[in-house]
Amino acid sequence: MHSHDGSAENDQLLDVSVHLESQKYIDCVVTTFLIATCRIRKLRNKSHYSSSRNCSGVSASQAYKVLQNEQVGRYMVANRELYAGEEIVTEMPFVIGPKAYTYPLCLSCFTPWPPKPNDKPLCSKCGWSICGQECENASQHKDYECQVFAQANEKFNVDAALDGNSENGVPQLECITPLRLLLESERNVERWNKEVKDMEAHNKTRCQKSQWKSDQINIVDYLRKRLKLDRFSEEYIQTICGILEINTFEVRTAKGFSARGLYPIVAMMNHSCVSNTSHSISPVDYRIRLRTTLKIPAGGELYASYTHSLLPTILRREHLLEGKHFACACPRCSDPTELGTHMSSLKCNKCDNGIVLPLDSLDSESTWKCTHCDFSTNGQAVRKILRIIQAEVDAAEAISGADGADAIYERETVMKKYRLILHPHHAFLSMLRHSLTQMYGRVDEYLLDDLPDVVLEHKVDMCRLLLQILDVVEPGYSRVRGMTLYELHAPLLFLAKGQWNAGVIDEARLKSKMIEAAKILKEAVMILSLESSETSEGQIGLVAKESIIQLEQYLVTAKNIASGEVIIREEPIAVGPMVYKKDCFCFACMRTLPKIGERRQYACSRCKFVPLCSVACEIRINHHTNEECQIFKDNRDLLTENGIDAAGILLALRLWIIKHKNPAMWEKIDCMEAHLDKRIGTSVWRDREVNVVDVIRRLRWPAEIKPPNTELMQKLCGILDVNTFELRSPSALDGFLLRGLYIEATLMAHDCRGNTHLTVDDNFQLTVYASVAIKQNEPILFNYTSSLLGTIDRKDHLREGKYFECECSLCTDPYELQSHLSSVLCPRCKKGFIGVQDTSIVDPYERSRWQCQMCKKTYGGRLIRATLNICRTLIDECEDVDIKKIDSLLKKLSRSLHTNHFLMLSLKQKLLTACRKEITSLNPQKKVVQKMLDTCKEIYDVLDIVEPGIMLYEMHLPIIILANRSYSAREISSTQLTCQLEEAKDLLKKALTMLLLEPLTTPEGKLAKRALEELRTLNQNISDVKSLPLKEPKIHMRRMKEHHKKVK
Repeated sequence: MHSHDGSAENDQLLDVSVHLESQKYIDCVVTTFLIATCRIRKLRNKSHYSSSRNCSGVSASQAYKVLQNEQVGRYMVANRELYAGEEIVTEMPFVIGPKAYTYPLCLSCFTPWPPKPNDKPLCSKCGWSICGQECENASQHKDYECQVFAQANEKFNVDAALDGNSENGVPQLECITPLRLLLESERNVERWNKEVKDMEAHNKTRCQKSQWKSDQINIVDYLRKRLKLDRFSEEYIQTICGILEINTFEVRTAKGFSARGLYPIVAMMNHSCVSNTSHSISPVDYRIRLRTTLKIPAGGELYASYTHSLLPTILRREHLLEGKHFACACPRCSDPTELGTHMSSLKCNKCDNGIVLPLDSLDSESTWKCTHCDFSTNGQAVRKILRIIQAEVDAAEAISGADGADAIYERETVMKKYRLILHPHHAFLSMLRHSLTQMYGRVDEYLLDDLPDVVLEHKVDMCRLLLQILDVVEPGYSRVRGMTLYELHAPLLFLAKGQWNAGVIDEARLKSKMIEAAKILKEAVMILSLESSETSEGQIGLVAKESIIQLEQYLVTAKNIASGEVIIREEPIAVGPMVYKKDCFCFACMRTLPKIGERRQYACSRCKFVPLCSVACEIRINHHTNEECQIFKDNRDLLTENGIDAAGILLALRLWIIKHKNPAMWEKIDCMEAHLDKRIGTSVWRDREVNVVDVIRRLRWPAEIKPPNTELMQKLCGILDVNTFELRSPSALDGFLLRGLYIEATLMAHDCRGNTHLTVDDNFQLTVYASVAIKQNEPILFNYTSSLLGTIDRKDHLREGKYFECECSLCTDPYELQSHLSSVLCPRCKKGFIGVQDTSIVDPYERSRWQCQMCKKTYGGRLIRATLNICRTLIDECEDVDIKKIDSLLKKLSRSLHTNHFLMLSLKQKLLTACRKEITSLNPQKKVVQKMLDTCKEIYDVLDIVEPGIMLYEMHLPIIILANRSYSAREISSTQLTCQLEEAKDLLKKALTMLLLEPLTTPEGKLAKRALEELRTLNQNISDVKSLPLKEPKIHMRRMKEHHKKVK
């Protein structure tokens, strides 16, 4: 096997036309993926036998030799220099049989038994489980256990095998493989003595394990007593059990079921967690083929890996110690970073950049310590965490691609759940990525030509990240590298074609990208062609060869209310913190309190418990009332000793006090909707039960206030969750940390395009204005959720928090009144946008279909969900201050999402934040200013549909800066400058019509004051410009000169 750079082929490919041939090749890629899937399925139905082969043409005696020492016993080394991919040896199994703890199966083909619930075929000679006549006559059953069972008249206990209590396998079947090995040792004495007899059984270690006792009952005693095979001693049979336990390889049948085989020659290799060999086993005749994955010098030891390479060190070593009875100390296990891959590393939750590593990776009890801070933990705690994560990973991995979209969703969910705990290269994440790279493009609803660009890029990123790890732990021509390379090439081609069609790249760049994909595919072919054609990997290798041929052929591509008029002005009933906020508040004025380290926070002098700003807040009793103060005073010790956060019960407590202080107000509160029928038994109900209801019921109450009962407290919690408005803490610049309950405002109906605008001042007085003109008898509407969320997220928020299904015009239109807040670009036609077909479905990401408005192609909702989840992750990971990266990500996502998509809008908000910092500098870059203006306009275009009258202030400043810059550079005349400044003035005046509605103490109110000053300055500037003499811009003057020369 040798490699070449393919430069001549690449030169030839560069001359191929790009245009329509690109589409032809993409179609071929889809076809070959389908061919691969079909061939793999057909492979499971094959029943022919193939002849053995030696790809290298070199005999086994020339490729390796066997050495022996006292430390490890026999082991294999290269007899000469071996090339990567060279076959070392092929070997038929000495014996093959069921695995330990097996399920009921056919003793010949290992297919689960019975084949049908009402069909339980048994061997006519021995009465044990087989599939039918063909399996009854198969030599591996007929010539082995069948005769023994028949002579001993031992029947298979069908009822016991099928009683449903065989989670640890069928005990009666444990004897099958040991029995076959015992019988073969008598029939093939020469090979037994030469290859098998001296294989390691670790009896001294095994006899101390519980497995030894199980084998004694299920195998040793069963064979000697029930089957009358007392010619074999107990020690001899236990040795047989040990040989099988330590030395067998897992095999897969033609139908995909598991068994185990004993290959004495291949089993002589020592273990390393980074092996230099790879083996494949034919599912037809079970022949094993061993080959190199790396170049091995003469005398170099041949290594196999006895455990899964994509496991963290602590679990690999446990598996080897438990199953193979030795403690691995290979270079990978000895290195806390796992040779720099960090496949065992955890993220530190105490600092930003720290990585938690074991001080001694060979000691399972070793301390684990952060590389950047003082955080440390013990090995036992780490193992506990890994066991929990492993259980979830295993559960996700148990879902196969045949189960459909759930297979992808569950894996992505686990990855997202633990990405803040595990290092990005961690073994568990790598294991999930490995599965996902093979599923994206193959699983129903995720077929290759249906994947949006962002999903294709997600697959590419996972493949590249996986290859970085495999280059270290499974380097060279390993099977998993070959498969990963094959999975990488197709999305690269699709992305290249899409970018070229979108005008993002030119023909030269297209060719470059396709040549990159061709090189990757050639390496995949080189590796996978080493696999047996009877295996699924070998079949994909054949398909990959066809893809190479195709690629080389194509390689390419009551009253009318005016806007602003006050509708409601109202004081709150009660104000308190959000239930999920942990900030410290002054209970009197509700301002956030700064963290002051070791010093104690100022507390109310009367109750000596409640945090306050200072003595000045002692006299403010509109929120922290006398009754409230007395309750906290009476329960100070209870709350302190039990570590109860009083903020969590504060708002419910205040409503209960109102019930006894103000019965008239309480009647209004009691009439509010609580949706108890929909809340009972939910997670929210249980949370309020523990953190609010139970706490309040434990309090000691003043004699004049009756203690609440559980049902009434749950109703209060429901009223608060359903009816409160989110509020900012006084003087806070952003974030809603509080919530308040209002009587009149709560009566407003919901619409996702509300016709009102709310403002709240520092005293929590709420004012409702008309945001647009409202005609007489039209309803007053308020949006209970965010205007810049997509329909599904808005409806989910309303369903879970307000307990109703929104059916407004925005939610019932798949394209949201052409705002396209949820629209995904059709991956097929790249022109239309995808919308959900039935907007009434509660979870449109599950079983519903989404359809392109142009080409009418339909897609599964799970694909849409996966696309959005990937986009969310990219946005979350994008740095907030890097304008170039944000802009680059916007361009990237625009190839999968509508420019108005709510995720695009969230990213544009990030971009605006970064641009604001730039334009406040002394000399802001012109392109940044222009970008800010363009982004403002894009967001305003959406807001004009879903929430009219916002975003105007942001737009005026870049217009002014750009106009002044252009005039200074003599690119525009003074008249044009005046026009542009007038445009900015109009925007500022429109913005003021909304900003002036805000209370002066709020950030928006302060912005209104600033905007007024800017408007005065702008008016003066316009007046000054109008008094300037008219000057022609440079561009106009240059054109006049050129024209004058032509005339001459």
